[in-house]
Amino acid sequence: MTDRQLLANMQGLLDHPEHPLLSASVGIIRNGEVIFAHTVGTRYIDPVTYKIIPADEETKYRMASISKLLTATGIWQLIEKRMISPETDAGDVLGFPLRNPNYPNVPITIGMLLSHTSSIREGSDDVICTYHIPFPHHVREFFQKGSACYYPGCWAGPEEEPGKFFSYCNFNYGLLGTVIERVSGERFDTYMKKHIFEPLGVDCGFFVPTMLESARQRIGTLYRKLDTLGRYDPRNGLWRVQYDDYSEGFPSDFNHYSIGTNATLFSPQGGLRASVKDMMCLMRAWMGQESFRLLSDETIQRMAAPVWTYDRNLHNGDCSMDQCYARGPQVFLNRKGLDCLAEHVQLPFIGHGAGAYGLLGTLGMDIKKKNGIMVAVTGTGGHYPGVYSRNNRWEEILLTAAAEYASFDYHAG
Repeated sequence: MTDRQLLANMQGLLDHPEHPLLSASVGIIRNGEVIFAHTVGTRYIDPVTYKIIPADEETKYRMASISKLLTATGIWQLIEKRMISPETDAGDVLGFPLRNPNYPNVPITIGMLLSHTSSIREGSDDVICTYHIPFPHHVREFFQKGSACYYPGCWAGPEEEPGKFFSYCNFNYGLLGTVIERVSGERFDTYMKKHIFEPLGVDCGFFVPTMLESARQRIGTLYRKLDTLGRYDPRNGLWRVQYDDYSEGFPSDFNHYSIGTNATLFSPQGGLRASVKDMMCLMRAWMGQESFRLLSDETIQRMAAPVWTYDRNLHNGDCSMDQCYARGPQVFLNRKGLDCLAEHVQLPFIGHGAGAYGLLGTLGMDIKKKNGIMVAVTGTGGHYPGVYSRNNRWEEILLTAAAEYASFDYHAG
């Protein structure tokens, strides 16, 4: 497959009559070198004139849960400095008891938060805002009866022991962001900028008010095609803003925020704004290909080592999609109909999926062979199921096309 063919494949997804998209990004690394990094489509639509501002490889989208890989990297930097460990009781760091009442003698550790085996559960957005505990509330209030942010279902039942049962929970990473603050003494977004983005020279960030102006001007708005009642309507709907419309200015910073109280304000679970070009640099850094090392080889191996694998005989996870997890990354096992990435080749990658506000994506990489793929699309909605995995069909098409383009030396699936 040539550059022109892959770009045409990406454009074809945008123009699909039943499942149109607004943008598509693909980045590919082979043997440690970036061989493809492009974005096609739209960055912004003027709501009055309907003038379109096109997207490009510098357009920075809210990368949803791919962001968790960066938050995990921040935690592992602190582990590498021996300031905490995966076995550290997270409650000891956070400054309040963190215990499932069904298991009062089992500490909820940093490693459990990283691997989604903490037994913490989150409510839907119409019940409790687990993406963002509002300022000036403290993260502990999520667990405190009587508080404005308390969620009655915050703990799993006795059949799901901490450390043994997997259930994906964004709030784990809000707590981890707060751990970073309490251990480092730096605000989460500032820590990420100082210890990850600036040393690598990538112009991205987790919190729009504190991002550089050059980065803010390249943020892509997220849309879905909706009717007047807010229902997904790919044929007759209009592109309606879901997130990151700053046409009337950027929001203010949080005044008088107390570091170490509520890092959910800065979206450790999903708030990274980055371009496909930025993501290629970050992936190369995890592979040890950049001059600045995010983590040592030994630490990367520890971070990527599986700690939970779904076993239906043990019923040790909710199995909504994930099959294997490390302390930060998702581990792709290429199980048919479940977590396969490409259709015709098995890619032994670690990484993470993403899905929020109309953006869907997947990042996967082989640290040892220094291969990787990142795909992301915006404007998604409705139901467009995959044919060989539990990914949506948009991602399947791009992942398979990217793998074909890369001609990775892996076994056929």
